[in-house]
Amino acid sequence: MRMLRHFFICYFTYNSSYEELDDIIKDFKNSAESADYLEFVTELHHIIQTKNYAFACKIIDKTKFWSFKNHLERFEKLLNYIYHCYKTLTRYR
Repeated sequence: MRMLRHFFICYFTYNSSYEELDDIIKDFKNSAESADYLEFVTELHHIIQTKNYAFACKIIDKTKFWSFKNHLERFEKLLNYIYHCYKTLTRYR
């Protein structure tokens, strides 16, 4: 979950808003190394397939920038949205 943590620390920071999320996703996609980008998409895919949102949420909560522990459903929707955006953007990479 290295890249998931990195995304929430360096890109979707505590100063970010959900309205900026599409631009943040594009920025990460354009600036990340191919291996990091692939690792991030793979991590998202694994979380979604295993439905292990609670574990991923704990990792993000440890960053101290975001806390989703009382908003697991919102966190699940957020990760699914990010994953969907990345899958769409991957086609054009």
